[in-house]
Amino acid sequence: MAGSSGSFLARAHYVPLVGGALYVAFVCALMTRSFQAHNLYLHKIQFPFNAKFSQPERYGLAPQKTRNLRFTTSDGVEIGAWHVLPDVYHRKVFPSFDAAPLSDDAYDEALRDYPTVIYLHGNAANRAAPFRIASYNQFTARTSANVIAIDYRGFGDSQGEPTEDGLALDAKAAWDWLMERKAAIGVPEAERTRNVLVVGQSLGTGVAVALTDILVKSGTPPEAMFLIAPYISIAHLITSYRIGGLVQIFAPLKLFPNHQNLIPKFLYSQFANFKVVPHLIRASGLSVEGAVTPAAAETTAARQGHPHIIISHADDDDVIPCAHGEALFDGALRAHLGLATAPTSRGTAPLDEKAWLKARNASVSITPAMSRDGAWAQVHSFSTGSGASVSLIRTPHGGHNGVGDGVVDIVGQLSGIAGPVCP
Repeated sequence: MAGSSGSFLARAHYVPLVGGALYVAFVCALMTRSFQAHNLYLHKIQFPFNAKFSQPERYGLAPQKTRNLRFTTSDGVEIGAWHVLPDVYHRKVFPSFDAAPLSDDAYDEALRDYPTVIYLHGNAANRAAPFRIASYNQFTARTSANVIAIDYRGFGDSQGEPTEDGLALDAKAAWDWLMERKAAIGVPEAERTRNVLVVGQSLGTGVAVALTDILVKSGTPPEAMFLIAPYISIAHLITSYRIGGLVQIFAPLKLFPNHQNLIPKFLYSQFANFKVVPHLIRASGLSVEGAVTPAAAETTAARQGHPHIIISHADDDDVIPCAHGEALFDGALRAHLGLATAPTSRGTAPLDEKAWLKARNASVSITPAMSRDGAWAQVHSFSTGSGASVSLIRTPHGGHNGVGDGVVDIVGQLSGIAGPVCP
């Protein structure tokens, strides 16, 4: 008995060694392009399984409310998409369950008369996932908007394999299709980008930022960009990510000196939102990292005609900590104020912390969103002086995938895209 116990204890010493070896092997595997892509995008997790995208009614959408589409990207990849009609318009053109099927002309008419949301989802699953259907229905009901929901390359019924640049091209294909349809139905060129809201959720916030950056630089920005549970960058997300909100699986990487600058060197997809967001509202005086150099602090120029930027983050998000959303908001504010900053692994840091805090308090308005039981959210906002604003919606509840009707209502008001609610 004693010998058996001793043998067990001897073998037990190998457990941490084996565990450590497996962890090192996992981290090393993550340095390969294919393994890294599978773990970041999770695009092989198809849910619902064997989805019939041509039959959206299977997944809870009202009959005739949605048309199934195919887009071809500029690099020749074919992706799947849905066009979901605004509730108020759908009830008007499809008043009875036995009414005749809607024509494409009827769907195009909605694009002319109502706002449009381009919805860019997070990782895993596809556009028919129940929690994504719920999001589409929120926008079609609360803002009376069309929703164009795409599946990126490698997701759903789309061709190809996901990459950072590829996902931006997928989003651009959705934008181009929308602009082409508006042109075809006679919408004047100057009005085609009006009432268009680019929405990104989780992983999709990086895609939304990339698309908006392309559009801003081309002089055709959307009305607004809405980021739901965004992240500073993939590199920073790696070291703060927790499985189930509990297990921080990449915490050992923090033991390496200068790990935040080391990790990006091994990432094939960066999605460095903290570098791009400041450039959306500032036309000059910024470094590549979005920092304001001391020499340029007095000469930075605001970008005219940039979109409203709206960030929403829940305090109880157990996947991406709400500190990420706050960091993006503060980075945009520092760029707007023209305060000298230094690039860091978490965005930009003020060179004068005291001056920054004073300027922040003077520039940001904080408005409570009220319910019968008191404030259920806080909206932090500042105006950039170019007719647009940057806002952070902080809610105590909502988790990672949950966006309440109240948040969508606020987004409609801040962006100005809310359409008519009555036929």
